[in-house]
Amino acid sequence: MADELTLEMYDFLIAPIRAKDMHEGALFAKRLLEGGQEVWSDTQTKISDLKKLWSITDCPDEFLKYLKNIVGWTKELNYITDQLDDDTLRRLISVSAAMWKRRGAEIAIKEVVNVALPSRLRIWNWFDMRWITDETAMDEQRQGRDSWLLPFPGPADNAEYYSIIRVVDPGTTEGRKLLTDMIRLMRPVSERYTIIYLKFLDLFEVGGDLSQWDLLSQTPTVADGHLELAAGSAAVNGAFANIEDSIDWENVIASARLRVMTQTAINQGAGLAFCWDTINSDGFVARIDVQQNRLSLVEYTAGSGIEVAYYDFGSYPLQTEVWYGLRVQATPVFSSLHIHVYLDGEERIVYNGFLPTRLKGAVGILQAGTGTTSECDEIEVLRIPVESELIDINT
Repeated sequence: MADELTLEMYDFLIAPIRAKDMHEGALFAKRLLEGGQEVWSDTQTKISDLKKLWSITDCPDEFLKYLKNIVGWTKELNYITDQLDDDTLRRLISVSAAMWKRRGAEIAIKEVVNVALPSRLRIWNWFDMRWITDETAMDEQRQGRDSWLLPFPGPADNAEYYSIIRVVDPGTTEGRKLLTDMIRLMRPVSERYTIIYLKFLDLFEVGGDLSQWDLLSQTPTVADGHLELAAGSAAVNGAFANIEDSIDWENVIASARLRVMTQTAINQGAGLAFCWDTINSDGFVARIDVQQNRLSLVEYTAGSGIEVAYYDFGSYPLQTEVWYGLRVQATPVFSSLHIHVYLDGEERIVYNGFLPTRLKGAVGILQAGTGTTSECDEIEVLRIPVESELIDINT
């Protein structure tokens, strides 16, 4: 009732008294009751607000420390929750019930980290550290173990309790501490984790999410776990990561997994662009050219590309609709620029060229040709030397 009708103590006086007070008493009775009215109104407001204490969205900031206790964040875990601002703490409270039920699962680790920090990440576990072969043989080298599984890489002992978390660097000491505290808490049996800090990561896990990308000509599509660049009228089409600071290519490696879906002419295809000036359209592209069966390194100046190096695959044909892993590293050496290009882990191109006037630029996916379409399902930029942190067993 208090939410719909304003109650006044003065209104409880009978009408003749109120009339007498109005005409002869100069509203003395009404003024006398104003103090009590304020106390009553304050009490009614507090009673009405009690239900807000149970609401994640409406609970006042000063009472969040009590609400979090109800969902498992008790004083023993204050070392984590004290690091969070009020908005982040609300998000954490909202997912806590599901989080505790799934504690230890990789999806739960990813979700709780994403709640606490705006950092994208991936987790490689024991199964990701194996090569699955398509044939098997019995010999003494395998010592009775399953020869379908080849360890790669990692410790020989207890590798099943070892995982790697590749996460975009929060950028602050406090952010890294919060990240490690969260991961320690989420381990079910104190497994080992190595955290590797990245400059950029996108696995295209959310459909329609282009928040990390600047578009070169036409809008790509993000769906089903990949970014798709459709054919268009422009000779060059692509998307570039909108990282806050330009990447210094003296200190990073970029990698991507992509495939050319269609290609209608030679000297076209799709690849990984790096050291790219998005204003002047200058930079380099490691490009898969299916029509010529080659991996090309193309240097662009003012939007015009020239192939400066290539690797011909000869009798091993590149295919459309097949995923390939591309990795590039550009290293300045005195007055020259050394570029290494890898395809599926094998070094294919080593190019020594003139040192550009700028070594800062964007990274992205670029395709050439109006008849070319391509897809990318992951892209990552990694600092050199690698910044990592080990969370050892029982720590």
